[in-house]
Amino acid sequence: MVERLPTFADDGRQETVQPEDYNAIVDLLHTPPDVLAVMADVDGEESSIPTLPMPGSSPLIVQVTDADGTNYVQLPAPAVGATVVFLPEAEGNGFNLISSDPENIGINGGAEEDAESAVGDGVVVTCICATETNWVCTTIDDDGTAGALSPAADPGD
Repeated sequence: MVERLPTFADDGRQETVQPEDYNAIVDLLHTPPDVLAVMADVDGEESSIPTLPMPGSSPLIVQVTDADGTNYVQLPAPAVGATVVFLPEAEGNGFNLISSDPENIGINGGAEEDAESAVGDGVVVTCICATETNWVCTTIDDDGTAGALSPAADPGD
């Protein structure tokens, strides 16, 4: 077992971390992140995701529940560098992903009135806010195939 680990104070002096502190740090690093359950909603309003963690912190992990393939989940307001991971329900259907302002904030470059991106059954979606006006979203199918989410578009076009 590690007796002491060297650390450095702000003034450059070497200090040590006590074993009990080290074990607490290891426990913290091995704690899985919380998963937020979000119910897909017909109009996308009630399923808005809470405020994102600040960029550089852990991603927000969301499990989409009660989707029927036509319901909506809304991305939060953009915060450059923020990451949101959407996990599918074990036996859930897909859903439609929209930005907080579809006309001005795109998903993979697609921004227009009523723009949405369809997410298929069993697909994991990772969205990273690349700019104040665009989310970049990738997908991983249930068989492990990686790809990009289709750019948001008006389904009526």
